[in-house]
Order: sequence, then structure tokens, then C-alpha cells
Amino acid sequence: MILHTISAVPGDSCIQQCLQVLAQGDALLLLGDGVYAGMQGTLTDVPCPIYALAEDLSLTGIKARLDNSIQTISMGEFVALTVKAQSQVAWY
Repeated sequence: MILHTISAVPGDSCIQQCLQVLAQGDALLLLGDGVYAGMQGTLTDVPCPIYALAEDLSLTGIKARLDNSIQTISMGEFVALTVKAQSQVAWY
């Protein structure tokens, strides 16, 4: 599994580049400004689980607008994902 982390705002070209390389078995984590990409209807046809960091959702105030398919995780769960992943790619 590759853990992809997005910290770029929606509309940034790196988000589209990331979506093109995601594969089944990977994981996508939205953090920092990247949580805005998790708003309803923004990410579609993603072949892997999508997570958003709870702390960043709290800071932005958009948790109520988060797409239902995205799982909110804590910093500890982020660390667990990192340990589980064979590698990590940061998109920002």
C-alpha cells in the first residue's frame, strides 16, 4: 500500500496528478488545506479509501460538509497508516 497525502487546496494541479496514480490497495489522506478537497462531490471515482485528519477538519470548520465516503481519523490513526504503508507520497 502507498499512502498518498494531499495538503494542497482544491484546484491545485497536484490533486489531479495524485488522483491519476491512485490504485486499489492505496490510501489517500487529506490534511492541512487538503481537507477542503473532501467536501461533498469534490473527489469522485477514487479507487481506494479516503481519510481526513480530524484535527485539520476542526480547524477549518468543514466537518459537516465532508463527503460521507471519507473517514475521519485521529493523529494516532495517521501514524498507524504510515506504519502500515510500504511508502508515502506527499502531494502539496
